[in-house]
Amino acid sequence: MLFGPRFASWDVGIFKNFKIGEQVTFQLRAEAFNVLNRTNFGGPGANISNSSNVGVIGNTSGDNRELQFGGRLSF
Repeated sequence: MLFGPRFASWDVGIFKNFKIGEQVTFQLRAEAFNVLNRTNFGGPGANISNSSNVGVIGNTSGDNRELQFGGRLSF
């Protein structure tokens, strides 16, 4: 049985609502994905027919840090 390294990805989002009149609201949003910009390694090779790669981690997964901004008008 082979165990790989942990997978970690922190996503954060904040928003602020602004009231414009009685029935209109503007929302300003900021979101960040993979805030710590961490590389996540894949699982170790488990194919015993290729003995040179057993237990070797040969790939990474996950994306780079991404930021996203947006606005929303509700009425």
